[in-house]
Amino acid sequence: MTHERAESDGEVGLGDPATVVASMVSSPLWNAAPDGMAIVDRFGTFVASNRVFDEVFLQAHGALTGQPLESVLPPRTQKRHTGMFEGYFNTPRRRPLV
Repeated sequence: MTHERAESDGEVGLGDPATVVASMVSSPLWNAAPDGMAIVDRFGTFVASNRVFDEVFLQAHGALTGQPLESVLPPRTQKRHTGMFEGYFNTPRRRPLV
């Protein structure tokens, strides 16, 4: 799968995010993957999740779309995670899942 790079406001990306997501989730590999995968926007809202991810969280396929990321976290970690999530977008880099 190839994407044209697009430039806007000095940032280089892969083009329109909605187009990239649509391309990814329409691929047969998306739901054939052995691991759970989800796409979350910068506001912490699920944009898409594959079947394995939905099964792990005991959700009907697609039920998490539009829901906040924290909805799948234990209540005791939700507030802390919100701050960590915001920090990721302020200074993006690889981080371990905790």
